[in-house]
Amino acid sequence: MTDEFVARSKKWLENRDKSKPFFLYYAAQNIHAPRTPNPRFKGKSGLGYRGDSMVEFDWAVGELIKTLDEQGLTENTLVIFSSDNGPVYDDGYEDETTVPTSTKEVDREMNNLIAKQPDRAATMKERLIHIRDAKAGIRSLK
Repeated sequence: MTDEFVARSKKWLENRDKSKPFFLYYAAQNIHAPRTPNPRFKGKSGLGYRGDSMVEFDWAVGELIKTLDEQGLTENTLVIFSSDNGPVYDDGYEDETTVPTSTKEVDREMNNLIAKQPDRAATMKERLIHIRDAKAGIRSLK
């Protein structure tokens, strides 16, 4: 599925009306159970299917960032990376996952958000610490 999602996203970025702003929402299925990494990523992480799925997801994000670079959009595009659940260490699936469990409360409750945009990242860094803050933080950028 990842290859198809990435290919369609890249095609859309390449063929969109370049005179208009855009919004692309890329919802990855890689990390969600049941994890089924593409065969070319199996065994790459040494952390079972979960780790291999993370490697595949990293590749997908990299492909999209590379496409933004190729389209000359990197300097004027806000990229937001977030997680809907925060870290989940044991979701009950027997898939050879070997990720250590954290007992830190902050690890269990935080839905992290990472924002990337040159010259604006420092401004957002002070404001965006939780996905719930995203709307207000983005709206405050000028």
